[in-house]
Amino acid sequence: MTVDWYGIVQGETRAVGSMTSPWGGCTVTACRAGIISIDWAAESELSPIPDAKSTYDDTDRPSEPYATAMTDSESTIRTVQLVEDALEQLEQYFAGIRHTFTLPLVLRGTEFQKAVWEYLLTIPYGETRSYGDVARAIGREKAVRAVGQANRANPVPIVVPCHRVIGQTGALTGYAGSQVHLKAALLNLEQEHRLVQSGA
Repeated sequence: MTVDWYGIVQGETRAVGSMTSPWGGCTVTACRAGIISIDWAAESELSPIPDAKSTYDDTDRPSEPYATAMTDSESTIRTVQLVEDALEQLEQYFAGIRHTFTLPLVLRGTEFQKAVWEYLLTIPYGETRSYGDVARAIGREKAVRAVGQANRANPVPIVVPCHRVIGQTGALTGYAGSQVHLKAALLNLEQEHRLVQSGA
């Protein structure tokens, strides 16, 4: 569980960290405003710029890492802190001891996609909704297929829990491309730890 790289991408401070989940590599990318993406790929697709540092010295880390007014150095500290926080919270989730995330997110997409993603954040741990349920909830009852497309475009899986959306019949449909086994694994994890928490 490490912060692998930080630097400037298209004028924006970014940091990338990685960890090993029970089902393979997981990569987190953040800017100073929040988490941009979580990728199941083992390695980030970002290529470090030539002057980017590969290590991080946190001796001057501020006591309030999420402060809004920042110098360039403070922006880097905040961005690295966000990645560290995300990796820690993901590790806790995979261990079954975290059921909700407290991470600022930067959700970049169309208004429709963002409406879908915002609704996904309201689905409780260990529960599921159908694509039709999501479409109705956002006031677009006939847009079931578009909901599925928005799910596939979700840049922050797990935290924005698109794995909790299933077919009308209960079938597990696509997740992270063709990795339906990951969807099944996450749902099984949540069911197991939800039952443990309830004492069932």
